[in-house]
Amino acid sequence: MNESSQIPPIIEQCNLHKKSFATQRLFVEIILAAIVGITVCVLPVLFLKERPPNYEGVVFLPIVGESSEMPDSLQHLSLGITLAVGLALGIFGRGPIWLIGPAVVFAFPIWSLIDGLAGGGGHDLWPFEMLAYGVWSLIYIIPTGIGRLTKRWWIKRKLVHSS
Repeated sequence: MNESSQIPPIIEQCNLHKKSFATQRLFVEIILAAIVGITVCVLPVLFLKERPPNYEGVVFLPIVGESSEMPDSLQHLSLGITLAVGLALGIFGRGPIWLIGPAVVFAFPIWSLIDGLAGGGGHDLWPFEMLAYGVWSLIYIIPTGIGRLTKRWWIKRKLVHSS
């Protein structure tokens, strides 16, 4: 086996190279949904003229903590965009909506856990925080489901009009 055909270690550890294409695609969809979800929530902070103060002594990625201190108008904007992301994931994704929808919020509990372990002071009520993330993640099943229903409707409409 030559060097160019070796499998990267992360793929080797996950045995991802031995999985079916559908499993690989689901893995990629979940990771992309989590990345897009946290990016969309944090991105408006970069455009603020006055950045919010460091929220409760956030240690790991302070910009995520700052995103919770944005003005309400920007919080509503980022919520709307993440709901649109859920809708798009329902339309273009192939994974089950009960996995893809909550994946939009998947990065936030991980960030909270890392920040709490690193000494961030804003996670004193972490069980309730995790419960809130859980409820918040279930909300994203709705736009993902609407996206999936839209996709099925569009396909049926296309089939009816083509025959």
